[in-house]
Amino acid sequence: MKKLLLSAFTIGFIAIGINAQENEDLRPCGINEAEVKAKAHLEGIFDKHPHLRAEHERMLKLLKNSKVSQNKNGGPKSNHYVIPTVWHIIHEYGNENLDDALIYASMDKLNEQWQHDDADSTLIIPEFKQIAGGLNIEFRLANIDPYGNCTNGIEHIYSHETRVGDDLSKLHQWDRSSYLNIWVTVGMEGAPSAAAYSYGPESTDGFGFYIDGVISRVAYATSAGSETTMTHEVAHWLNISHVW
Repeated sequence: MKKLLLSAFTIGFIAIGINAQENEDLRPCGINEAEVKAKAHLEGIFDKHPHLRAEHERMLKLLKNSKVSQNKNGGPKSNHYVIPTVWHIIHEYGNENLDDALIYASMDKLNEQWQHDDADSTLIIPEFKQIAGGLNIEFRLANIDPYGNCTNGIEHIYSHETRVGDDLSKLHQWDRSSYLNIWVTVGMEGAPSAAAYSYGPESTDGFGFYIDGVISRVAYATSAGSETTMTHEVAHWLNISHVW
């Protein structure tokens, strides 16, 4: 599912506010900080198992060469993509154990911004106004879990990992080919100076599968704390990079 979407985006989405997180929040995006650590870890694996490097590079080549389907007019197909989403709230029964209502509101805000329906879209700088627009992507809380059981797409997991907040704190990852995983923690050792982070697909395909998804400090995870952080990090998850 994820690879299907990678090349389906245009620069128009950038105007929604992908760089707004740095302006609105006290902490920046942590993608650069986190990816340095992830690449160092991957190199450590290749040092121990050199034969794995060629397989990893083969997968990256396939990813880079993926193409979006074209319609008869030469433009991208206007398929509507629905991405099942699961939130893993890592907590110790404190304020970090977010109420489900906050997650529902945050999902509404996430979709609003991806569809270019948010009120502050009027503030887009003139250079981007002509190309700004929504995308045919909808994020929905999962209603079926990986085992076929009914769910509301929100897990509350008691763990001291909430104080850590690194890649090993991404507990109970659901199949990343079928779900967007989001973790909420108090700490953020994966990117200590950041509000949140998500890796791009090139860092998670193959041996990095277990780090796939978004992880955020609780103070920035929902629309009550920040209206742009989750939108920004989901964009990285879908292979949209910083533009400056």
